[in-house]
Amino acid sequence: SLNLTVAIPERCRAYGPGLERAETHIPTEFTIEAINQFQKRVPQGGDPFKVVITGPSTNIEPKMTDNNDGTYRVDYTPTEPGLHQIRITLNDKNISNSPFKVPVVRSGIFLLYPSHF
Repeated sequence: SLNLTVAIPERCRAYGPGLERAETHIPTEFTIEAINQFQKRVPQGGDPFKVVITGPSTNIEPKMTDNNDGTYRVDYTPTEPGLHQIRITLNDKNISNSPFKVPVVRSGIFLLYPSHF
């Protein structure tokens, strides 16, 4: 069946600074793109992508925004340094290159947070 609106999990992709590296306490983001069987972007939103971000000792709750054009913005703020894993799935299947491994380095920003002392 020729359906432009069906996203194929293993064809979907994600890209952006938040999948490459990040710094503690500094917000970052990346984009998920829903891709159909014709290697084209799905022309609408509504796909139930799931994002799980696992840090060295804790999970991070991401915020996802459906742009209603086949792209989804994901925002998150890491709180601890170390390697993080970002798993992006659609219907319990990994998208292309998922899970991503993202190194998080400690920024100087934590000095602004008195609770750290």
